[in-house]
Amino acid sequence: MSLDKIELQSLSLVLDESSPIKGPSLASLLPVDPLPYKLQSLNKNFESHSQWLSFMPEVFQRHLNAYSKNDFIMINQIYSLVDIIRYNFNDGIQISAKEILRHPYHQFVEEEFLPLAKSFSLSYDSYSIIQWPLIQKHSGSKNNIKNVEEIIQSLLNRIITAHRQKKIEIYIQTQSHSSKSLKLKRIEFEPKEEFYWIIDLSENKFIKSEFQLVSEKRYNFYFFESFALAPEKGILIVHPWLTEFSLLQEKLTTLSLEGNFKKNVETETSMPQFVFSDESKTRKIIEHLRSRKIPVSISKGSTTLASSQSQTEINFSENGHFTIRHEARVLGRKNISRVGWSEKTIFYLITLSRGLPHALKLQPVDLASNDPFQREWDLTFLKHLGILQYIFFEALSLHFNNTLSDGRFVAKEALLLAIEEKIKGILTNGENQSSFQSIKLNHLCSKALLSTVEQFLQQFFLDLKCSLPFYSEDGEIIMAGLIEREFHLVFELLKHYAITTSGSAFTKIKIPFLKKISSKGFEDETSIANAEFYFPDSTLTNALQITQLLIPNGFKILLNNQTIHDLADTDLKVDFTLKNRLDQSLINWFELSPKFFLMGQEVGPENILRLGSRGIIEYENKFYLVPKTQILSLSLLENFWRQLQKGKEESLKKKNRDQYYPLPQNQTISLLAMRKRGIPIHGDSHWEKLCDFYDNLGSTSRTLTLPKSIQANLKSYQKQGVQWLNDLYELRLGALLADDMGLGKTLQTLCFLEILREKKEMGLVLIIVPSSLVFNWHSEIDKFIPTLPKTILTSQKINSLSGLKDQIVILTYGLLLEHQSEIKKIEWNIVVFDEAQNLKNIMAKRTSIARSLQARFKIALSGTPMENHYGELYSLIDILVPGSLGPLQDFRKSYVNSPVIAIELIQDLKLKIKPLILRRSKKEILDQLPEKQEITIPIAFEDQQKEIYFNVALAHNQRIQDALTSRGQAQVQLEMFTALLRLRQICSDPAALPEVKYEKTPPKLEILLESLKEIIESGESALIFTQFLQTLEHIQTLLIQASIPVYSLHGGVSINKRQKILSEFENNSKGSVLLMTLKTGGVGLNLVKASYVFHIEPWWNSAVENQATDRAHRMGQTKVVQVFKYIIHESLEEKIQLLKNRKDTLFNSLLTKNENLEVKISEIKTLNKEDFDYLLALNTLKRNF
Repeated sequence: MSLDKIELQSLSLVLDESSPIKGPSLASLLPVDPLPYKLQSLNKNFESHSQWLSFMPEVFQRHLNAYSKNDFIMINQIYSLVDIIRYNFNDGIQISAKEILRHPYHQFVEEEFLPLAKSFSLSYDSYSIIQWPLIQKHSGSKNNIKNVEEIIQSLLNRIITAHRQKKIEIYIQTQSHSSKSLKLKRIEFEPKEEFYWIIDLSENKFIKSEFQLVSEKRYNFYFFESFALAPEKGILIVHPWLTEFSLLQEKLTTLSLEGNFKKNVETETSMPQFVFSDESKTRKIIEHLRSRKIPVSISKGSTTLASSQSQTEINFSENGHFTIRHEARVLGRKNISRVGWSEKTIFYLITLSRGLPHALKLQPVDLASNDPFQREWDLTFLKHLGILQYIFFEALSLHFNNTLSDGRFVAKEALLLAIEEKIKGILTNGENQSSFQSIKLNHLCSKALLSTVEQFLQQFFLDLKCSLPFYSEDGEIIMAGLIEREFHLVFELLKHYAITTSGSAFTKIKIPFLKKISSKGFEDETSIANAEFYFPDSTLTNALQITQLLIPNGFKILLNNQTIHDLADTDLKVDFTLKNRLDQSLINWFELSPKFFLMGQEVGPENILRLGSRGIIEYENKFYLVPKTQILSLSLLENFWRQLQKGKEESLKKKNRDQYYPLPQNQTISLLAMRKRGIPIHGDSHWEKLCDFYDNLGSTSRTLTLPKSIQANLKSYQKQGVQWLNDLYELRLGALLADDMGLGKTLQTLCFLEILREKKEMGLVLIIVPSSLVFNWHSEIDKFIPTLPKTILTSQKINSLSGLKDQIVILTYGLLLEHQSEIKKIEWNIVVFDEAQNLKNIMAKRTSIARSLQARFKIALSGTPMENHYGELYSLIDILVPGSLGPLQDFRKSYVNSPVIAIELIQDLKLKIKPLILRRSKKEILDQLPEKQEITIPIAFEDQQKEIYFNVALAHNQRIQDALTSRGQAQVQLEMFTALLRLRQICSDPAALPEVKYEKTPPKLEILLESLKEIIESGESALIFTQFLQTLEHIQTLLIQASIPVYSLHGGVSINKRQKILSEFENNSKGSVLLMTLKTGGVGLNLVKASYVFHIEPWWNSAVENQATDRAHRMGQTKVVQVFKYIIHESLEEKIQLLKNRKDTLFNSLLTKNENLEVKISEIKTLNKEDFDYLLALNTLKRNF
């Protein structure tokens, strides 16, 4: 045929692709309809180059050669690309796109149908190029074929556009069967217009899910790697089916499902189909399919429920453990009910237990920086479960409370930045914190890691808002807000975990969160979903109180599968009637008539023990949830009732509703506490007088007229204290005057006694004091109220006791022990215990004797009524008002032995002790006292001292670790405390240790000496407190050598000599130093001459230190008091500071005026291995040695 008659008739797509779902081959589907064209290979002698050829990749210009296996694979892939398109001419010749630009026939092909370099095809590609998924799995270098692929994509895009415009015909054929072909009528790139997944759900015992890919028009399609073909209709749908089905196959395999697609034999189609029975896996497969382009349809439809249309049940058992269940009611359908946590929540629970790398499916080393410094901190961060738990805690606080846990408002995107200082503190816990003060978190950890954490958080916030679908034979039910609701419960679990450990939970590196909220081991997600959980260190009562707050957020509370019904505040009422017994022999008793009403119906007292104990009421086989506002009231009521009946429920079985119960008057404070909590208690005039006193505590409305015999000008707060003592005396209770040291407890007590003396009511008064304070009381009486008759009781005078009347007897604690039998015989009107912390040990013989003393009224004076735990306070209160705080074993169980003291218990105790304790701090009356400046001075080790410290620490550590292994923790307490004692001595003076040769002046004493020289030269005086006698003697020697006037007090100095030393110090007109051991000089003394105080070592709690300091900072002081506390840097003394802070919190939580202060304390009473290792800080020592 002559060249002038040659023209392009059609194009062929040569697609030799296999089926990704094991369907028939393409060749078997094409009809035997041979095209009248034969593929012609180009003869080099007849080449005629197109003007575009020089701009094209090599494959269009010449034959490519392979020189390696990789080259061979790459070239084959390139050839498969350029051979996809063939040109069919009217003379029967077929030419590949690979050779068309070198063939003479290129001149007969319109330019838009030729393969062109990208720069020349732009005019044709001005519209968006729809990609044909030619390469879904790359072999060799992707960059080497990218240019070729772009050219072929552009060409395909142009010819398919022309085909749609009916400018050109396109056939499909295969390389291997050229005799078969099919004319294409339509080529599409949007599978969603033609296909959708249909899911049929049926339900027997399990949910059965049948998935099938369906053609919208019910055409029979066959699937290949990059297209689906309906041969009968000539329709080709372009889509990356290989990728589509590979991802689906991978998902099925991951879920341990049969991954092979089945051919539906019944309908004889090739459409993919698979079936399985598992709702969780159905959810995951549907989630996967919905993330792809092909639509998903549920056969029975899909319904979305708002958060308010579903609820989550928390089902408790008696031990406080719970399971959760989700439930939804759908109009016209079966109710949906599912047990356990959602997969998404389980994922995050596992993350909190295994760490961020597990969630990201990476190893920590893959996420850490390559920089050696940052890599170490990155790895620490990634392995630290406590940090991750803290970040989640703050994220949930921000989501549910709109603030961080400290009340700050921040945007969610700025969360990590807002808490970076706290994260840094946790990350560097155990290190020398001062070394990290100026270092930012992003300097310790890499920016890449912090960015990863931020991205993870943002995904977490998105997941919180996700809906959760459930499936049944009625179709799909999508519950909005369910995952968010689950995380509200997780937040409460995490918050309670933080509170019960005082935040120390977040410092733990390797404690999985799941282990703290469930006792079950978790091997897989299913075991987590169906496990029982609990609030850490919590009773059923605590758990119910916590979860009660969740009810407005879509939760329902059950106990033993039985619904707990809500009660309004007005549905539960308690009414008590109280009156004095007429029997004069029982004048200290009340009679009590209780009545209880539940929803208007009176309930017999026999049900009282079911109130409050668990936060629920069980009545007539139903459970009722106590309103949160009444939980504490009912808890108080139940505890009171148990005490009243002494644990015997038989006495509660009295049916007469007018029955009166005998009530000891020591239960008055329990009644007052219940009344404060809103329980109505009606009584006679005596009761009204008690209530008036309780309600007006702290009020200054009443004026007190003091006897003219008092030669002192009392401050307003002191007058209030005297009135308070007088009121409690008249009410026959007891008094614990706990004012800060130096505020005049002695003077207030003496003024109260003078009021009684003037009214001729004083009687015989016993004042028991430490031996160092005998003359202090004697001189205070002479100075301020000389009219008070007094005597100092000695061993020689003990026999004269019986003849004494209407006077004050001053006695030491030592003589109380020695002459207890004689002292017990006396009928005292009032007993005063000065420095009553001496009676804090309830098991001590001294305390037992003090409790046995009979008196109408008892007063305890102490600026530190509790130094370590609440058991010490119990000991004092029980001396003053025996039995008022209940049995010792019950109190210990709640307040001493429990690892956690619930806020409700603290509030309960506050209400009970409120009328018995009066405490004013110096801050409250600051305008009446000069300033006190406290300065902690860190001091570096001297080199030899540091070496001694390190060697002693190492030696003791080895012995103790061996002992811990062989004998156990409880048997090694003495050794651990001894080791710490030795290290503390080294910090002050290494020479104090036996067999240690240290001839230098230790750094602390060197600095002290220089400071004292300046102080004495200026005419001022100083107090020095040390805990070690050897250190005291060393300081005394140094001061004498420096010609500094020094006086010394310690346990070996007799009472008479002490008084002489104190008098000489006070009367010395020049500057001087009083040197004392902490226990000897720390209490009772008035030493306002000194305006400088030095603490050579830190003590284990601040109360003892403060008490010593306040020998100088007290009423009568006119100068600013400067307090210096010496701490050896990088020693256990720094760690002691943290323990002191714990004990301060314990004390303040009880005596603070803030009723809403939420404090949970885990008080350490013995040392465990972790405490010892922490105090020793051996790793830090090794690094710095």
